[in-house]
Amino acid sequence: METRWVLKQPDFDLVRSLSRELDCHEAVAAALVNRNLEDPDKARRFLSPCLADLLDPFCFADMDKAVQRIWQALSNNEKICIFGDYDADGITSTALMQEFLSALGADCSTYIPHRVDEGYGLKEEHIQTLVKYQLVITVDCGISSHRAIEMLAREGIDVVVTDHHTPGPTLPDAVAVINPKRADCPSGRSFLAGVGVAFFLCVCTRAFAREKGFFTSRKEPNLKELLDLVAIGTLADVVPLVEENRILVSAGLDVVMKRRRPGIAALLDVSGAGNGPVTEQMVLFGLAPRINAAGRLEHADAALELLLTDNSCKAADLAARLNSINLARRSVEKEMLEQGLALLSEHPSLAASKILVLWDENWHPGVMGIVASRLVQRFHRPVALLSFQDNLAKGSARSVAGIDLHQCLTDCEDLLEAFGGHAMAAGLTLKQENLKALVEALNRAVENRAEEQAFARTLTADWILDLNSADERLALELDMLRPFGPGNEEPMFAAHDLSVGWSRLAGDRHLVMGWIQANAPPRQAIWFGAGACLTKGEFLSGAMFHVRKNPYGHGKNVQLVAKAVR
Repeated sequence: METRWVLKQPDFDLVRSLSRELDCHEAVAAALVNRNLEDPDKARRFLSPCLADLLDPFCFADMDKAVQRIWQALSNNEKICIFGDYDADGITSTALMQEFLSALGADCSTYIPHRVDEGYGLKEEHIQTLVKYQLVITVDCGISSHRAIEMLAREGIDVVVTDHHTPGPTLPDAVAVINPKRADCPSGRSFLAGVGVAFFLCVCTRAFAREKGFFTSRKEPNLKELLDLVAIGTLADVVPLVEENRILVSAGLDVVMKRRRPGIAALLDVSGAGNGPVTEQMVLFGLAPRINAAGRLEHADAALELLLTDNSCKAADLAARLNSINLARRSVEKEMLEQGLALLSEHPSLAASKILVLWDENWHPGVMGIVASRLVQRFHRPVALLSFQDNLAKGSARSVAGIDLHQCLTDCEDLLEAFGGHAMAAGLTLKQENLKALVEALNRAVENRAEEQAFARTLTADWILDLNSADERLALELDMLRPFGPGNEEPMFAAHDLSVGWSRLAGDRHLVMGWIQANAPPRQAIWFGAGACLTKGEFLSGAMFHVRKNPYGHGKNVQLVAKAVR
């Protein structure tokens, strides 16, 4: 697939002015301007995220109702159930609420459904389990649980919904529905993960309890110590790392670094993190997959128990168990990916579709989402994978930027039994007999809603950089823009008119090469997964690359990481 190169062209006078104001490298100033951070004060706040800059948490619709209902439960010693989800966002949200409410002395328990046996969300079949409670608080779910919430109300059980998934045309009839995607929510924070929404409920509940004098006779919980959970859940859910998300993740990674929580310390150990800095990459590729693995192949309770335990020995055992489950998950994922690619090879017309819809009766429901993501990365178009159960097709879908998956599924809702999610990820259920019709309808929906450029893989450079300028100062200053992720991608740079001084393969897959520009000494660059050498002396009209601190040293403090050459 051809890759489009886009070179941003920020106003040079703005870049130069901001560089002087902040005393930073022009390439960093260019990256800031490209992120609409040309105002020096705004740029400084971005470079130094501060919890004091968080929005007023009471600005969420229904927040006051939720807090008052939780206060009533605390005052009357009511039994509370925290009902969560089996992915990393849901698990960290559940752990967060459980730890916070327990610190307030609440009589609370948790419930996370089994992915395969029960499926996602609060359902009618959970009523009998929940009748012993007076209050149910959902985290990372609940926005579509209209029927179950009505049934709980008839049993005299109140529900407070906290969620971040896209609501339907009507909201559930709960005591309170806290969801920044509500059309009438004034917060403007629709980008929050489920754990971020839950965190703001904790902030408001603590503030309310403080006003009531609740902490005159008991210790006030330190919410900053819970930000490790917020950071992990937010990063794992791949939501935009802007505004509050950036602040919460930055502060949360500092808490993760302290290894205060035995479960996270144990997870870092089995992930091979060592004692070095914990970055968003370590969370995304080390911690989150192991937390997710429990809910994918077994039950998420193991991951929840790991996050909540204060026993280091127990944490080590649970982390080892999650690591083992994750290895099994990789094996299942590899097999499913190979089968999906084989289907696309056997049926070329499928690969030409606007959305790839594939199914197999034996595919594991817990791994379909991650395999769909792998196929999205390869083919750069939405993917939906389905398996069969009781004459129903159930599955997961993933999308690309510029194609709102939830809107596309809404266009096809007459063919679906159930669906939910957001723009980039969703789950769906339909009758097997409707599969062919759904494929046709989804392709129409995607074609109608997507611009053609949404299907093109694009690399965007923030600035054209002379290789001599890619120095240690730049690498250190670029680190100040972390954490990187959606909405704040790692800055990319372009260089022109290069030649290949030398190249070799490292580990049969990674290309290490020397780039020469204007007769200057060669600069070493590495291209992960390139798989083939370039010819010595070959002319390159351009290269796209990142500039990073060298994680391995070896006498060189800067690493150029190639993403493409031509």
